[in-house]
Amino acid sequence: MILRRVTQHVKDQNWFAVALDFIIVVLGVFVGIQLGNWNDARLQAQQQHVYLERMQADFASIDERLSEHFVVYDEMIAGAAYLLPLLRMSDEDFADATVDVAQVSRALNALSQQRVPPQTSATYLEMLSGGQLSALRNSDLRDRLAAYDRALDIMRDISRMSIDTHIRQFPVLQRYFSAQVVFDDSALSGIRKELLSVDVAGMRRDPYAEVAIELLETNAYNSLAQRRLQRDSIRDILALIEAETGR
Repeated sequence: MILRRVTQHVKDQNWFAVALDFIIVVLGVFVGIQLGNWNDARLQAQQQHVYLERMQADFASIDERLSEHFVVYDEMIAGAAYLLPLLRMSDEDFADATVDVAQVSRALNALSQQRVPPQTSATYLEMLSGGQLSALRNSDLRDRLAAYDRALDIMRDISRMSIDTHIRQFPVLQRYFSAQVVFDDSALSGIRKELLSVDVAGMRRDPYAEVAIELLETNAYNSLAQRRLQRDSIRDILALIEAETGR
C-alpha cells in the first residue's frame, strides 16, 4: 500500500508527500528494530534470572552437603585424638588405663570415612558449555564462578591423593579389629560399623598403626581446610546471586 502511494506521489511529483512517506517508512523500520531489540533484551533478562535462580539452588545444595563433610572430618579428627594417646602412652600407663571400647569403635568407624568434594553447579556447567556466561551482567559474579571452578579442579586432585592415602593406610588398622555393618538412622550414611573385637595392644606394638592414624588425621585436617575455603567461596557466590535476584 505504501509502495503504491509513493509511486503515485512520484507520478504526481508531490515531493513533500514522497518525503513524508519515506520518513514514515524509516521510522517504522527503526521502531520495529527497537521493539525487536527490546524484546530480545527482555527475553535475555528473563533467561538470566532463571539461570541465577537455578544456580542459587545448586550452590545452596552444595553448601548443605558441605555441612555433612564438616561433621565427618571433625569426627575423624576426634577419633584420632582418642586413639593416638592410647598408642603413645607407656606400657605402665596403658596397664592402668581403661579402654572405652565404644569410644574405640566410634574412632575407628570415623577414620574409615572418606568424602570427595561436591561437584560444581550443574547450571554453571550448562551455561559454560552453551556460551551463556557472558550474558551474566555482573562481572564479579562471572569471575567468582570461574575461580570456584578452577579451585574445585585443584581440590579434586588433592582429594584423589587423599583417597589414595586412605586406601593404603586404613587396612593397617583393619588388622586389629573386626566389625559388622549395621543400620543406624543417626549415622550420616544410614549405616555404621559395629565393633565386634579390637586388639588395642596389638596396635600399640605396631608402629605402622600409629603412622596410619597420623596420616588419616592429617588427611582430615587438610580436607577440612579445603572444605572451609570451598564454603567461603560458595557463600561469596550466593551473596552476589542474591544481590542480583533480590532473594
